[in-house]
Amino acid sequence: MSKIKKIVAVIVIVLVALVGISYFLLDSRYEEGVIVNGFPIPKNAEVIGEDEMIDIESNISNSLYLDWPKVTDGLPFDYELLIMLKGWKEVDSEKFEDGDTLRVYTKDDAEIKLTTTESSIGILLSMPNKK
Repeated sequence: MSKIKKIVAVIVIVLVALVGISYFLLDSRYEEGVIVNGFPIPKNAEVIGEDEMIDIESNISNSLYLDWPKVTDGLPFDYELLIMLKGWKEVDSEKFEDGDTLRVYTKDDAEIKLTTTESSIGILLSMPNKK
């Protein structure tokens, strides 16, 4: 094997290892929420509210409210990246005058409405109407 091929092989192996380690470290900081259909939940966020209320008009079936100081400047990039890697697709986003943000994510038949305020997150799971 020529010297250039060996160098390329080493670089590829190092890059694959770095990507694998990075994903493991990223994934280990979040957990899949049971109440919110597998949507990633920050492990270091404090749960300040949780309910399983079913509101027929708004079609909300589960919700989780978290105190997470890391969201003071919006969602952290690594959290957004993990949401995407877990298969959730952002389909809508709205920023309000008071600085709050609403983002809507979908995956399979589930829809997540993620609201962020100064230091908290609200995660609402909406299930589609089955006809």
